[in-house]
Amino acid sequence: MLEELIPYIKPPEKLIADLPVIGPLKLQVFGPLVAVGVILGYHRCLAFAKKRDMDEFIARDLMFYILITGFVISHWVSVLFYFPEDVARNPRCC
Repeated sequence: MLEELIPYIKPPEKLIADLPVIGPLKLQVFGPLVAVGVILGYHRCLAFAKKRDMDEFIARDLMFYILITGFVISHWVSVLFYFPEDVARNPRCC
């Protein structure tokens, strides 16, 4: 019932390339938003580290490992909760 009250808006996407093995490579709205969030968060954390007189290189390394770990864990959560039938069919696919 709620679907009838909220209009569905499909965000625009642009086909960049059609790669033979991977498939279509599209530029969507979500990608640049994630990139902007990562860049802004990186600069804010670096400013916080400098303000607290922390070592800049340790702060950069820590942010890098947190970012990679966050992306990997969010991918696993997405696959396990949104596509459990794919995992049940082939557990090594993801």
